Amino acid sequence: LTSNGDQTGDKWTTRRKMLTPAFHFSIIKQFVTVFNEQSRILVHVLDSHCNATKDGSKVVDVFPIMTHATLDVICAAAMGRHFNAQLESNNQYASSVKMASELIWTRMTTPILNPDFLWKISPQGRKLNALLKVLHGFTDRVIAERRASRKSATSAAQSSSADEEQRLAFIDLLLENENLSDSDIREEVDTFMFEGHDTTASGLSFTMWCLGHNPAVMKKLQNEVDSICGRNPPTFDQAKELKYCDMVLKEGLRLFPPVPSIARTLSQDITLLDQSNN
Repeated sequence: LTSNGDQTGDKWTTRRKMLTPAFHFSIIKQFVTVFNEQSRILVHVLDSHCNATKDGSKVVDVFPIMTHATLDVICAAAMGRHFNAQLESNNQYASSVKMASELIWTRMTTPILNPDFLWKISPQGRKLNALLKVLHGFTDRVIAERRASRKSATSAAQSSSADEEQRLAFIDLLLENENLSDSDIREEVDTFMFEGHDTTASGLSFTMWCLGHNPAVMKKLQNEVDSICGRNPPTFDQAKELKYCDMVLKEGLRLFPPVPSIARTLSQDITLLDQSNN
């Protein structure tokens, strides 16, 4: 995520070019079944929170709910694995991601923990190291299993469904590159997993908050979805017709961007205002 990109041929530039084909519309189209499957579960989970709480209020923190939903989507689409984070409140991977994120934020906001040697001996540093073993261990197992299945010549491996193959397109693309070690692949998968679910969950959560405060917009959005999709799961082509939905999502991102700042390190001087032209 933070690797340098200021030189041709560096890690970021090389891998960015390599991964671009994995995000082509033709490949994303293959994951609509995954999106719909996990969305149905999300609706079920949200519905279970619709009843009034003990104090009579109906306030629900949707961020943890959306985090589990997007984690399930990214795992199923990119790794071909079903986490069931939405239905399992004590899912080890999901809880490890949450705690690791909190510890990283703690370090970022605590200057005394910035030096590596202090962080490594601190309770927070040791805890993060243990969590990373869980996260890396899962990714390593998936990579090893996929490598084994690709090398297998058994009829079982050859007769695996097309849907299964498509769901592993991201990992397949990495495994096909002989210049990447298992450690390199794990880096890309872990980055893709974390950035793919956390930022999406943030954007969707704030969009839901905006809709809750603008019932007229929510009603118009509902009418558009009902008119185009009816009561059936949306197809890829139908999703492209949801113009108002697209505007709602983009406005939510404009108001509450998941990544509100971008950091850059300059490798050369940049002239902001050319005095000679004034």
